Amino acid sequence: MLRSSCWNIGSFGLKSQRQRGTTADIPLGLLIRSTFRVIYHIAEEPGSDARVFTPDVHQSLQIDMITDRDIFRDDTPPRELMHREAEVESLLRAWGPTLHGQVGDEVIIAGSSGVGKTSLARHTIDRLEEQAEVSHAYVTCLGTSPKKILTSVLQTVPGASLPAADVSIAGVTETLREAIVDPTIVILDEAEGLPHSDALDRLADVPQLSAVAICHDATRWRTRLSAEDVDERYRDATLIQVDRFGVDELADILWARARAGLASGVIKRRQLESIADGVAGVARFG
Repeated sequence: MLRSSCWNIGSFGLKSQRQRGTTADIPLGLLIRSTFRVIYHIAEEPGSDARVFTPDVHQSLQIDMITDRDIFRDDTPPRELMHREAEVESLLRAWGPTLHGQVGDEVIIAGSSGVGKTSLARHTIDRLEEQAEVSHAYVTCLGTSPKKILTSVLQTVPGASLPAADVSIAGVTETLREAIVDPTIVILDEAEGLPHSDALDRLADVPQLSAVAICHDATRWRTRLSAEDVDERYRDATLIQVDRFGVDELADILWARARAGLASGVIKRRQLESIADGVAGVARFG
């Protein structure tokens, strides 16, 4: 059995140290990829860490270990967002009015890097669209100017005419106001710097638009807001705090991926629990 107290996966993109508790600031996708890179490594070099798998499993690993490689790709969304049921329900309630032709609530999704804030937003949009088509836009805000943010939203509106490059941000805002006639959800990912710009103020000028700001610390983010009307909107916003996964929760997620993408018997649940425990508490990028 894998002994997490002495094992580390630094050579696969992570460094680990045993410390029980919750998982650290490590993106879940990176952890999943690194975990299964370990499996690839073992399959290719059976003698490298034989204690992880039994000899009979070692042989099968080299032949037909992976049954669905897409399961481990970054761009493959999870079929189920495990251990985030309460957060999904809170987000569905905030966005629920859009299903009835009304504007949804403003939302702040906060949490450490890698806990799945963006996945939560994308997954919940998909859940919402199981009930009805919902107009929405996704914008990565890091290093993006307010004008580019508005233009990115405008590009998602069917039939909207994009303004010329030399049009002012006020002109882009007015075009956006005219183009968005139905309730629209805008997901503002990596929104840490937005309080220092006028992007939120401009978006607030669009009546049919509700925004979702994804950040690390909601309290700190709110205190940096400047415009009074924007501050009021986000002071009353729905706050969804996304916490780190516990060891058992993370093992559940890895186990679900393993069952979906690996042949039966390749890896055991207790081995994934050891991996989850090994990166708990203090894991960082390698």
